[in-house]
Amino acid sequence: MKKQRGILKDYFKKGAIPKESDFADLIDSVIIQDEDSIFKPANNALSVVGIGAEEELLSFYRPAEEPERSWQLKQRSGGKNGLSIHDATAGRLFIESGSGNVGLGTNSPTARLEVSGGGGATVDLIVNGRMRSNNNDGGLWVSDNRFVGGHGTDQIGFWNGNAWRLTVLNNGDVGIGSTAVHNPQGWNRVLDILGTSHARLNVRSSGGVVTSIFSHDNWGGARGVIGTDSNHPLTFATNYTHHMTLDTNGNLFMARPNLLMMGNTDGSATRSGALLGAIGFVGMGATHAQMVYRAGSGGGFEFVDRSKNGPALNNDNTGWAKVSGILNNASSRRWKDTITAMAPDDALAALNELRPVTFRYTNDQSERVQAGFIAEEVPDLLASSNRDVINPLEVVAVLTSVLQTQRQTIAELSGRLQVLEAQR
Repeated sequence: MKKQRGILKDYFKKGAIPKESDFADLIDSVIIQDEDSIFKPANNALSVVGIGAEEELLSFYRPAEEPERSWQLKQRSGGKNGLSIHDATAGRLFIESGSGNVGLGTNSPTARLEVSGGGGATVDLIVNGRMRSNNNDGGLWVSDNRFVGGHGTDQIGFWNGNAWRLTVLNNGDVGIGSTAVHNPQGWNRVLDILGTSHARLNVRSSGGVVTSIFSHDNWGGARGVIGTDSNHPLTFATNYTHHMTLDTNGNLFMARPNLLMMGNTDGSATRSGALLGAIGFVGMGATHAQMVYRAGSGGGFEFVDRSKNGPALNNDNTGWAKVSGILNNASSRRWKDTITAMAPDDALAALNELRPVTFRYTNDQSERVQAGFIAEEVPDLLASSNRDVINPLEVVAVLTSVLQTQRQTIAELSGRLQVLEAQR
């Protein structure tokens, strides 16, 4: 039986006669290397031999009348070799022999460090500083099919479904569905969305407004689309001010007149451009147009001279067009090349081939008889590329050439006649 040091010392005081039992207590109170599985070999560290199936090495107790074991150190756990630390309930840390893998809450670690916690929303690891991977492909796996981490050259991304779904390049460009961001012009920042045959970017509100940008390989043909997927209008704005709205019926509304102008791509209007006004006007000829287009009062359309507040050209719903004023054809030398005088013989031949006819237009409800030509029958000199229209100025040019030639012929004949009469 183990005794305290003070009791053992009393056994061997001067004059005391130790009994056999006293010597037994002394022997039981010291460590016997062979029996107690602890020894100190020469030139070696203190050694401990494990005891039992899990080869227990060391136990820790809390001080009490009946000492209670609080921790144990073992060199086997769950039938596996390794250094294991247990509390009174279960194993808490295990270092696997051979692999060196460390398990917290598990004696079967599958990585250098495996934490087996509560799972779900349980927080099993907290780091007050930063975690760092010294490998370009380092990161964090979620289960065995999702990954957040590095890839490629200095890229970080999200892996899911056996592919990289989102990638952030080291210059800040972001690719969704692509690890190679499309940026041929070298813009400072690009968000690139790549789909196999189509892709869309949604911007939504809690009220149900869905605004999207689409790219599609076959949506009535390959095209890009901007619009709303919900039953809401699409509005264009600059400087946080609404300027143009496309409603759900396809109607286009302008916030103020003279808003949409044809001109240069830098936003500067040209005087030869056109503009769209707030009440359906399309202006032509100047930045602040005097000639505008609008729906006609009797159907069709009309061009209105704002300076005269009246139509200059209108087209009724039967297809007829009427000009109130002068209609000029562009004919400046600036817009022409290979200018050559018309040969009189060519003009005469073209005039001879013209076949004047009378006719009625099929969409003319008045059935008025018209006079003119058939575009498919006119000579090549006067024919259009698709032979369905006739340019009146071309006919006038042929007539002018023929008349000039006839006038010259008449002048020559008149001169001869005068000579003959003078010789009588």
